[in-house]
Amino acid sequence: MRKLALDIGHKRIGVAISDELNLVATPLEVLKRNKKWVDDLRNILSRYQVDEIIIGLPTSLRGSVSPENRKLLDNVSAILGPLGIPVRTWDERYTTTMAEKAMREREILGWKIGKKVDMVAAAFILQSYLDYLRGKGGEKT
Repeated sequence: MRKLALDIGHKRIGVAISDELNLVATPLEVLKRNKKWVDDLRNILSRYQVDEIIIGLPTSLRGSVSPENRKLLDNVSAILGPLGIPVRTWDERYTTTMAEKAMREREILGWKIGKKVDMVAAAFILQSYLDYLRGKGGEKT
């Protein structure tokens, strides 16, 4: 079974998927956050055997979540609930910055960063979660 991560923004949703051993996170795609994003997500889920969805939790440097971000996450969790797949939030601090830096280091410049940074940030979120599971002993290889 695989893990899927979402980096939810106001306009786009970055999506990343793990390998079957839950060792490596890979950027998958960017969904437009419109009325059909859940249908687009269902299509992704039908292609992979996903046992958990990880949503990036936007926290401040002090670890708190703004009321606006909490409302956004509650709405998304309510939408994803009927899919029957457990949903977990995970700290996403600095993931967009790390994604932009990684893309710049690989010479992906200009407009390409804006369109792909969300899925790369989702991969950073997911990789952090996968590393946590391995350290915790929750996922054995």
